[in-house]
Amino acid sequence: MNLSGFEPFLESLAKGPVLRKTLALTLRILAAVLILAGLFMALGTIGQIINVIRIDAAEALGGMLSLVLVVAGFFLAVKVVLFRAKSILTSSESEYPIVSLSLLLLRTAGELLALFYSVFGFISGITIWFGGEFPFLPSFWRSLFLPGIPAFILGLGIILASLLQAILMLVAFYLLAELLLLLRDLATNCRR
Repeated sequence: MNLSGFEPFLESLAKGPVLRKTLALTLRILAAVLILAGLFMALGTIGQIINVIRIDAAEALGGMLSLVLVVAGFFLAVKVVLFRAKSILTSSESEYPIVSLSLLLLRTAGELLALFYSVFGFISGITIWFGGEFPFLPSFWRSLFLPGIPAFILGLGIILASLLQAILMLVAFYLLAELLLLLRDLATNCRR
């Protein structure tokens, strides 16, 4: 078995071009998966709206607002992923290519998590405002609020808590990316 073509492949992995193309392709595939997931979630939300519209118009209105947020959230997630895929292809770090790719992936993860928490929080708040219930909320959010709190205050609290969580996620992942950048700069300065 001749493996002579394998060594150049491994060498190119360490230098970054093959890995850069692979990560960009992976992010594009993730964008396609996000489009399909957004479509299924939007169709599920439309189905819930159709089931509820005859019973409770206010809850159906909340469902429509949630549908707009679902579509907007998935649209933004796809835009973030495609932008980062383009950034990965155009990055030209030659000395430490894996570090620069890791920086971009950390930022992407932080942006997607922040987007998820924001959209989920707004959808949860709207559901509470228009439906008055929150059975699908994680128990750690439910435990933050005492029974008997008015729906508006509860929904507002969920939205504010999720926005705070989104900001913390974004800052944490950007901080990790900056620390990785700092380590790269230290390594570059030590080489000189």
